[in-house]
Amino acid sequence: MSAQQVAHAARVIEASWDRGVEVSPAMDAAQALHDRGLLQSPETAAETARLRAGVGEVVDRLRGILAPPEGGVR
Repeated sequence: MSAQQVAHAARVIEASWDRGVEVSPAMDAAQALHDRGLLQSPETAAETARLRAGVGEVVDRLRGILAPPEGGVR
């Protein structure tokens, strides 16, 4: 999680607490994150990581294809 995502998650949790929901802090925080769609299943997280890696591979291949040849113009 990036610092920006963590800050957003903290704001979501604080907003939930400001509403005065009476449950344990951990359950309240988890529910707040779930309600905002910030939680992922392990399967979704793994698929996201796999897709990101695939995009990185495609970008690397395209850079190799589109890079000008050494010593001149194509």
